[in-house]
Amino acid sequence: MARKRYPRHPVRDAFLRRLLELHQACGSPAYALVARTSSRLNETHPVPGGSASLPALSKTALSETLNGHRKGLPDHGFVASFVLSCYRIAHEQGILAEDPGREALPRWQDMLREAEEESERLGLPRRRLPTGPLGDLTAPVRLTAVQCELLAVHGAFGRELAHRAQAREPRAVYQAAVLIAAAPGRDEDAVSLLTIAAAARDPDALELLQASPRELDRAAAAAHAGELAREAGTTGRPQAARAFRACAAALDGAGIAAPDTADAP
Repeated sequence: MARKRYPRHPVRDAFLRRLLELHQACGSPAYALVARTSSRLNETHPVPGGSASLPALSKTALSETLNGHRKGLPDHGFVASFVLSCYRIAHEQGILAEDPGREALPRWQDMLREAEEESERLGLPRRRLPTGPLGDLTAPVRLTAVQCELLAVHGAFGRELAHRAQAREPRAVYQAAVLIAAAPGRDEDAVSLLTIAAAARDPDALELLQASPRELDRAAAAAHAGELAREAGTTGRPQAARAFRACAAALDGAGIAAPDTADAP
């Protein structure tokens, strides 16, 4: 699929250079390592009250964003997770004596706000989050019985994913949307869940919505499912990998998502 071409965006590019300089200063860790580190930030960098405020990043989102292949600036969730992940890796690898943790975020968020203001002044795209009734996911996510059944065909992984989605985890809502999209006639369900996850600042949900805001882009969803399958495979989650591989095949038109009733992890 041909990559979309966006207008020149010097403000975005200048901000991305700062992120890339941080990445280099922290040892230029592989995007796969940054993605894995971001998935545990809510444990390593908890916030008062225990809310899961930091989105997990994918290799696709990291590569596309940092190489300037997104229309506007990265969102605040992406920046926070990327910065914290880089510092965490640098500390664990002995590059930094201390991990500054969340104390590093105000400066980066200020820089991002300044870039957003400058973009608006120049009439350049800003990456706005979709609006919705759940916003930051402070209200429960209620999956329908049919949606729960579509996830349950993927065994223990699907049932756990449904539970996590209804517990307001943005990443789980995004992954549930991708799996549900593979079922015939469920594009509207998938877009609805993607909107909820994107409003809670999940970067990959936002990317899928940007591909086609009013209807599901099945080719883009297939690419996301394939990336989720690869990530699950590299992190030792075979049932999740099987589920997303079946999903990618269905979205590509190779068939319907195959049930996976094996409960083995």
